[in-house]
Amino acid sequence: MTGDLHCHTRLSDSSVGLEELLEMAHQLGLDAISITDHDCQTADVRAKNIGRRRGITVIPGVQLSATHGASGRRTDILCYAAKKPDRLEGLCHRHTQIRKRAGELIAAKVSKRYRLSREVLRRCCQGSVCMDWRHIMHALIESGSAHEFGGALWRSLFSPASSENVLVRVHYSEPADVIAAIHEADGKAILARPSEGNDMDLIEELLKLGLDGIEVWNPDNTPEETGQLECFARERGILMTGGSNFHGMYSEQPRTVGAATTPDEYIQALLK
Repeated sequence: MTGDLHCHTRLSDSSVGLEELLEMAHQLGLDAISITDHDCQTADVRAKNIGRRRGITVIPGVQLSATHGASGRRTDILCYAAKKPDRLEGLCHRHTQIRKRAGELIAAKVSKRYRLSREVLRRCCQGSVCMDWRHIMHALIESGSAHEFGGALWRSLFSPASSENVLVRVHYSEPADVIAAIHEADGKAILARPSEGNDMDLIEELLKLGLDGIEVWNPDNTPEETGQLECFARERGILMTGGSNFHGMYSEQPRTVGAATTPDEYIQALLK
């Protein structure tokens, strides 16, 4: 199997619905896929049924938010193949409430600078568990204040590097608690996009806490970063995964499903 194990749907912060996503995966010839919506497992059962009809193996997944208390660093941990997913529902609910509050605060900040129709914003959020800053950007485009994702306004408002950003600092559960919850649910804990957050120094600490592996293949990595991650994972004997981090049109750069994939041997290792 070749699989994209990092995809988002409209339930969290993508512009694409579940059925559309699986149709894309089918057309591209993917054998496996994982829906890793942020702090949301709602898609898994339906995804399995649709995937079965299309000949695609759906590996249950969720991307769980975490905040490293000592550094304040945001860290995302992917959970795969949990046999007791109900054990994660409390954590997902708490994080979703945090995300909802943050979304409202960001929308309020943006409204002070630009005309932001609440009705347009509501429509852009339709089908999602909670409002995300990507929905707010969509509403700004619909309102004519911007014309593209990834442009100057996107970077000004939503890039942490911008002095004018409207992002809200929030605190999720500690990585140790998230990893423990994943193991209690009998799932595998994989650190998402370690190169993006320069998390190489954090991996060793997380491995001591029980981290099972890292995301090696991601379209945002440079070839050098991918090689470094692969070498690191082999030396430590930990799991390796990969995926596109697909968000539909809610992406800074053009990106398709399957832009990065996990080879068969690593999918089999994950499922074992």
